[in-house]
Amino acid sequence: ELVAIFGNFIHRVLTFVHKNFGEIPPYHGNEGRELLEEIEGLVKEIDENISKCHFKEGMKRIMKIAQLGNQYLNASEPWRLLKEDRQKCESVMHVCMRVVKTLAIVSHPYMPNASNKIWKMIGYDDSIERHRWEEATEDIERNEIEKPVPLFKKIEMESIVGDEFSKLDIRVAKIVDVSEHPNADRLYVLKIDVGELGERTIVAGIKDWYGIDELKGRKIALLANLKPAKLRGITSEGMLLAADDGKRAYLLMPHGREGSQIFVDGIESMPAKQITYDEFRKINIVTKNGLATYKEKPLMDEEGAIEIDGVVKDGCPIR
Repeated sequence: ELVAIFGNFIHRVLTFVHKNFGEIPPYHGNEGRELLEEIEGLVKEIDENISKCHFKEGMKRIMKIAQLGNQYLNASEPWRLLKEDRQKCESVMHVCMRVVKTLAIVSHPYMPNASNKIWKMIGYDDSIERHRWEEATEDIERNEIEKPVPLFKKIEMESIVGDEFSKLDIRVAKIVDVSEHPNADRLYVLKIDVGELGERTIVAGIKDWYGIDELKGRKIALLANLKPAKLRGITSEGMLLAADDGKRAYLLMPHGREGSQIFVDGIESMPAKQITYDEFRKINIVTKNGLATYKEKPLMDEEGAIEIDGVVKDGCPIR
């Protein structure tokens, strides 16, 4: 779908403009006004979707923009206008180039490399990161156009829109202090150092398996963007992660710096501001070969793969 709609539209437009004009043609009259107004609405929706971490919905609207561009290109028949009404052809292709510019900007959060490639192909010599989101609906400069090359090989949609794991903000944290929860026999209250995120307090139900002295100074994996919750009267600002074999909990053992990120290779991190525990439970992080894994890949920090503190069978959930 990405190749057939998004990549195909951009390649068709750039190829036609490069071959017949060599630069972005001028605009005359009111061609494509309805299209540009509809796209302006879609750009606003994409911005809202990204801000709410509804990444798939945002990508659907990006694909809608490419689809509308293809429909406009086909209906306008610029190859016919080139012979019959060159001025109208220039306007049509100017509108199409504006749509390509829009796609470059709005796709950048999903495909930074591809969007920069588009940016260069439409004649800009700087980086797309230097430009504002609002420029997605502004007019395009009359840049010279180089011969375009295809953007993509065939790619599955999931690899572009981002994996559910990308919503997680998992950090290395160090336990600074441990005390017993005043209102619960099986809970600890932990003071932790999360580096750049500062110090936090979390409540952890690991008292049956770990003593206070075992925990002080220890590094843990912290789900840092879990929505804060009061547990027996004390607000917990995150959750330590541990494997559960049905009998006991086994802590994860990161080795990176406090505050450094825990990640999965190949999944771009786009953490949500907050996630709920129910949302987190749907993301299937499990044990395998003594490691914490997601989709057969180990969780990593800057020092390497994240091990489990103990011998545990494969497939145990990490919560």
